[in-house]
Parts: sequence; structure tokens; C-alpha cells
Amino acid sequence: THLVLAPSPILSLPDVVFSFNRDGFGFQDGDLLHWNPQGGLARVLGEAHWQALLQPQSGGIDVDAAALDQNGNWWVSLRENLTGTTLGDVDDGDILKWDPVTGALTRAWLEADVQAWVDQADPGGGPIGDVLSLAFYPETGDLCFTVQGGSSRDGTVFTQTNGGEVLPGWQETDWNFQMPTELDALTFIPGSLTQPPLLESDLPSVPQNSPVRLKLRFATPYAWVHGFRAGSCGWTPQMNGCGFLWLAPQDRWLMKQVAHGRSYPTIADGSGSVLFDWHAPVFQSPALGRQVYFQAYGGRAGWSTPLVLHIQ
Repeated sequence: THLVLAPSPILSLPDVVFSFNRDGFGFQDGDLLHWNPQGGLARVLGEAHWQALLQPQSGGIDVDAAALDQNGNWWVSLRENLTGTTLGDVDDGDILKWDPVTGALTRAWLEADVQAWVDQADPGGGPIGDVLSLAFYPETGDLCFTVQGGSSRDGTVFTQTNGGEVLPGWQETDWNFQMPTELDALTFIPGSLTQPPLLESDLPSVPQNSPVRLKLRFATPYAWVHGFRAGSCGWTPQMNGCGFLWLAPQDRWLMKQVAHGRSYPTIADGSGSVLFDWHAPVFQSPALGRQVYFQAYGGRAGWSTPLVLHIQ
């Protein structure tokens, strides 16, 4: 999923704009979409828009990265190389700029420029494969981006500042990912956006018949917090990478837990933090692990992000 946040005094869901990896559900991978307040999805800019601007002789248009600056200009990078466009041949690492006022489409930077920025910020990592995301850093207005290629690079946020730097605090190692990870989308959320409750575990998997500690942060301070678990999840259609995950309402574990009122109510501390202790069960087929899904209700702060834990 490729995200861009449209500037707005008050952030709401329709401000989040995204593009699919592939065609599907009546939309194309070159479309920029948002959630319609009246329901469903709506195009902000369609693939046909970019097709008309570029008029490529060969190559398909797939928007890989997009950003909207404070002046209303769109900045995009594409997934595939195009030949014979109105700008000449376009590489998948080129960054294009479209001014909706004048209608002008220009090539702001070449893939070679992006490569030079990355090489200065992180020397010796080899060639990049593609530009995967674009976003403007609100504190400085500088263009930030992520790239494909290089195991130490594809989870790092770079900026063009001073000819190429790593955004402080956004090195791949700063994330403490527990497996090789690639950042395919990037946006900077305004400080006015309320932080939803965040449910965490120190480990991605635990043995059967072992204690598990979960921590909830950003709940409403001093509110009663309730925890829930399920053996299956529910989701909106996965629309080629874009979807939402929650506990399946008809899950057997969840229904039994709700029926018996066992939501483990706990009062959050002054920072909105809560600890939940749980004991992983022993399954009838010990050789087969399974996923368990957790979610917590943090008072006025609402529902937490779901947490998936593998029981080995």
C-alpha cells in the first residue's frame, strides 16, 4: 500500500490517499484513491490522468509513491520504466512533479539523483531498485523517501537534505524490526492526530504452555481497559495490500470470552499504560502452532491496533 497524507487542518480518514499494487475491485494500480465519507472508495486522480500526461509508447503506469506538498503540487514515482513519454524515457526511480494549476508535468529529479542522495547518506550499499514512497517532512519541508534494494537501506527513510541524509531516528536499525523489512509507504501524521491505543509484545512468538505479557500504551489515563483474544481475525477485502484487521466477531474463543464477561478489566495508569498477563494454551496437536489475535479497548481512546502472536 502506498500512502500520502493530504494537508488538512484536521485530519480525517478521507485525507489518507493510497494506491494499490495491482488492478482490482474496479480500480487500477495507477489510481490514487481515498475513502469516500459517503461510503466506499473514490478516485482522487485516476491512472488515465497520468496516462494522458505522459502518453508512453510502452510500459504500464503504476503509481509506486506519491506526495502532496503545501502548494498543492503532486509528486510521484512510478513502478515501471516507461519509454517514449512526453518527458522522454522515464525510469522507475525518477521523481515527477505535476502542478494542477498550470497543468505542467515535469521531471523534478532523475533516478541518478536519488541514487546519489542514498549513496551519500549510506555509502557502499549498491544500486537502488526503485523509489517506494515519498513524503514531505513537516518540520523542514524537505522531501523524504524510501527505496527498494539493499537489506540495510529498504527500511530506512532518506532525505535530500544537504545532498542526501538519513532522517534522524529513521534508520532501519532504529525500528528494531525482528525480520528483514521494507518500507513501502511513508507519511507524516500531524501532531494534532490522536494516538490510538497500541498493543505490544516483546516477542513475535512464544511456546505453548508459557506465560505471555502484553502491554497497552496510549489508552485513556485512569480508564477501565478491556482485553480480548481470538483464534481468527476479520478484515475488509484485502484489495491488493490495503485492508483492515480486527478480531473475528464470530470466533469461538472471543464469543466464549464475551459471554462469560472475561475481558480482564484493568485501570490504566496516568500515562495510559496497562499490562496484561496471559498463559498460552497447549493445543491438541502440539506439533502445529497457530496464530492468536489480541485487541484491547482503551476507554475514550477507542480500540487498539490488533496484535498477532504465534504460539509454537
